Amino acid sequence: EWVSGPQTVLTNGWVGGDEGMFFTSDGGDTWQPQTGCRAEPEGVASLAMTSERVGWSLGASGTLCYTVTGGNTWIQGAEGAFSSTMYALVMNELTKQIKLVGAAGGVVSFA
Repeated sequence: EWVSGPQTVLTNGWVGGDEGMFFTSDGGDTWQPQTGCRAEPEGVASLAMTSERVGWSLGASGTLCYTVTGGNTWIQGAEGAFSSTMYALVMNELTKQIKLVGAAGGVVSFA
């Protein structure tokens, strides 16, 4: 089940779900698995690319990861950075601002 995506920039695209994250550079004809942020064996709950190189993923258990290499490498965010588990990651398409929504209605915003 795909729960996030596709996020597209020109012919590049990213999608996330139960099986992890995948990337296409040919408009979706072929897909390659993305690796690096393996703290989420349960899969990807949310995924947002703010540009062709910068993106954020939120794992099914709340682990936040980011890339500045177009998904070639993913880096896990700081453990314990949030006071509650994060459940959703959304992006404003105009401003590229990211919001994380957590337990008890907590919201964290960043650019």
